Amino acid sequence: MTKTQFRPLTVITLFVTLFVLGSNSFVLLEDKFWIEQDIKQIIFDVIALIILIVVIIILIKQTVIIHFDKKNKKIKFHYIFLLTKHEYEFKEIKGFRFFYISGKISLKGLQIKTQNEKKYSVTDFGIKNLREFEKLFLQFFELNAATELGSRKEFKKITDKGKKREIIRSEKFDKEQKNEIVIYLYIASTFLLLVLSIMIYFTKSFNDIITPVPIFVILLIYFSIKTIIKT
Repeated sequence: MTKTQFRPLTVITLFVTLFVLGSNSFVLLEDKFWIEQDIKQIIFDVIALIILIVVIIILIKQTVIIHFDKKNKKIKFHYIFLLTKHEYEFKEIKGFRFFYISGKISLKGLQIKTQNEKKYSVTDFGIKNLREFEKLFLQFFELNAATELGSRKEFKKITDKGKKREIIRSEKFDKEQKNEIVIYLYIASTFLLLVLSIMIYFTKSFNDIITPVPIFVILLIYFSIKTIIKT
């Protein structure tokens, strides 16, 4: 049984994001806040609350653990926050395709389509062993390509030559993404080390360092360096 594993750096980053947004948002619940704060601060905190809600909704809808059972030829999608599970036999899988998301660091994803037209997607933003699942999918499922259908992208059957092109494109993407990750993590680690140094310099005692923000910064630095070493 193989299952998807969450990327620690992503988990810590999301946790920090939720903490920061939440700390700004929950002050809206205080009655005195609306009297004491100016309109700019109120607008800022309302925007933070909206972003917080959107992030939470995305996490609830998109957080999925995939269980891949080669022995029994079954695959299960477990949406842990929605408390739902969808299990399929391999023969019920119509195919899968690669998809790519452009950004500061581009992302790669895998999307599966079942015989009853259901689609399930994961990306390497939060899943650290996506490449392991890529190999399993190539071994057991049919590789498709994407075709434009109006504003949507749908699955399209391709020839063996087309499959080779998709695999070459995927391998090329992996090399380019690896370089992007290393560069941005070096920059992020340097910046975070600078922030931590300033925090330590201005703290009066060791107890002042043992607070949530410095601890989050230390964890981010640790996982950034760890990711650089592994990449």
